[in-house]
Amino acid sequence: MKRIKRPFTLEDRKIIEQMLNDGFSQKEIGEKLNRCRALISREINRHLNEEKKYNALTANRAAHRTRTDTNIKKRRLFSDEELKEIKNGLESGISMSNLAKKYHTSYYIISKVLGKSGVEYPIDQKVANIESKIDALTTQFELIIELIQEIKNVPPNS
Repeated sequence: MKRIKRPFTLEDRKIIEQMLNDGFSQKEIGEKLNRCRALISREINRHLNEEKKYNALTANRAAHRTRTDTNIKKRRLFSDEELKEIKNGLESGISMSNLAKKYHTSYYIISKVLGKSGVEYPIDQKVANIESKIDALTTQFELIIELIQEIKNVPPNS
């Protein structure tokens, strides 16, 4: 039987977790997934938690994070010109989410690349808008409190 060379999917990891919980051996799990026992063993040992248990979701997140970080290290995702465009876009108020859509990537990748390239990027525009609204509301609230205090100090009309 020919083995498949591809990364484990979340579904594969869920099968591994379930079969381990049901008491199946690594060899039996490998046969079910059409993978060699050694590959199953490495997957399990890489992603055991503190209680020596395998969790499919945690393993999948960790593997994805490792693949993403490795890919960023292996290749340049953006040219110098694209990095300038991204920086200028952020400074002009375009959100990082919209820039990620434009470059067909994720918010996470853009933030990692900007961090690695030494480019400083401003706070996402949505956060800045929220902060300015909070400041405006705080000022209005303070004015209302002052008015209430003035009203309390004014003697009633006689």
